[in-house]
Amino acid sequence: MESSRNICIEDLINRVENELHKYHTESTVRHYREIWNRYLKYTSECVFNESDWMAFLNEAFGIASLSDKRTRRQSQAIVAMRVLKEYLTEG
Repeated sequence: MESSRNICIEDLINRVENELHKYHTESTVRHYREIWNRYLKYTSECVFNESDWMAFLNEAFGIASLSDKRTRRQSQAIVAMRVLKEYLTEG
């Protein structure tokens, strides 16, 4: 298997989405996909990196820190982005 750290963001999202379909409802996967699509429109990066997705969360959802108190919508956005990060680091 290729190094997961070199996966293009779109490929990473597609791989994660395929895995999510095995364990989650369609509505959950659709919700994650909506957040990821917003991220794809936001980013100019090819490879997923934490500083870029943190900037996205800040600008798109008003999340300055992962430890701040947050709304349900903000929490869902964080989870969606962490799912990508976990797949990237753990496969």
